[in-house]
Amino acid sequence: MRQGLVRLALAAALACAAGAARAEGACSSTGALSSAQLEKLLAYVRSNVGTSAVFYAPLPSDFGWTDDPRADVSAREVATDDRVESFAQNEAHAGDFVITELSGDDVWLFATHPDLCLARAFHRRHSGPPEALDVHAPAVQAGYARALRAWARDLDHSPPPPPAVTSPSTGSPATRAAEGR
Repeated sequence: MRQGLVRLALAAALACAAGAARAEGACSSTGALSSAQLEKLLAYVRSNVGTSAVFYAPLPSDFGWTDDPRADVSAREVATDDRVESFAQNEAHAGDFVITELSGDDVWLFATHPDLCLARAFHRRHSGPPEALDVHAPAVQAGYARALRAWARDLDHSPPPPPAVTSPSTGSPATRAAEGR
């Protein structure tokens, strides 16, 4: 009995260590975008610069935004000035983001959260179905870092965002009546 508990404890410790190592590896490129830049980016998303977008099934499930593979998810989205990168925030769960990078006919999708740790990555060629990628692969990490650096450059040269038209916590539209209270 005691041997079984020791093995179980050792297995749990190893699983925690492996999970921490995976998470640490996925966060290696997060320094490319500062917390102030992320706040500015989110302010643009919530302003009239941000536009409504819908991610159609099964993408939201692929991103980890929903357990239902048939669910569509509404988001708010902005793009860099050159329209090569876009950034979308899930309206139902404000902590879910997707950064998209266009490269010719290829589209790279990076699902992340407020800590900017890369959670999931996908590649789509020539309007085909997205293929899941290993977030720890050096090429995927390099692509994610490139997208974050592009956002950092764009944000550094952008004026302050206009006032928010959506709530930062829920992403739901602000009404004039609520603003007047």
